Amino acid sequence: EQAGARLGDYTFLQKIGIGSTGEVWLAAHSSGRFLALKVLRDEWFQDSKQIERLRSEGAIMHQLRHPGICRIYEVGEIEGVHFVAMEFVDGMSLYDILWAPSASWNGLLERDWSSLISAARDFRIAHPDVPMALRPSILLPAGQVVDLMVKICDAVAAAHERGIPHRDLKPGNILLFQDGRPVVVDFGLAKVN
Repeated sequence: EQAGARLGDYTFLQKIGIGSTGEVWLAAHSSGRFLALKVLRDEWFQDSKQIERLRSEGAIMHQLRHPGICRIYEVGEIEGVHFVAMEFVDGMSLYDILWAPSASWNGLLERDWSSLISAARDFRIAHPDVPMALRPSILLPAGQVVDLMVKICDAVAAAHERGIPHRDLKPGNILLFQDGRPVVVDFGLAKVN
C-alpha cells in the first residue's frame, strides 16, 4: 500500500501506525468518510492464522457498541488484501502522550487535551529516533487521570458485560481524540467467553 493507492471503495492517504502484523492507514471511503484502515503486512497475507486473527478482532470489536470502544465499519478482503475499516481517532495513543518528555510540555499540564496531544505529536515528529524507553514520562494532574480512567474502565466493563475480556489493555491500545475522549482498540487477543 502507498498513499493514493485504492482498495475497493477505500483510498490510502497516509500511514498512521504499524503493528506486529499490520499497518494502519488513514483512508477515505468513496462516501467521503475518513477512517482508519488496518491491513495485514505483506508477509502475513498468506498466513491463515494471521488472517483469522484479523477477522476475529474485527468481528469482536464490531459486536461492541460503546463510545469508549473504537467502532468497526467493515471487515473484509479485496484482491487478497485482508482489512478492518474502523473509526479514525484524530489524536494519539496514551502511550505516546505519557512518554513525551516533560521538557516539551512547557507548562501545558494545565491546558486541554488538544494542547497535550499537539505537544506530544510535535516532539515525536521532531525526534523520531529517540527510543521511547529513554524518554522520561510525564505526570498528569490527578483530575485528568481520574476522568480518563473512569471512561476507560466504563468501556472495558461494557466489553466484559458482553463476555469479552480485552487481554492486552495497555496505554498503546488506548487512543485519545483531540478532546481527550479515550477509545480502547486492538481486541486482537480477546476471546469471547
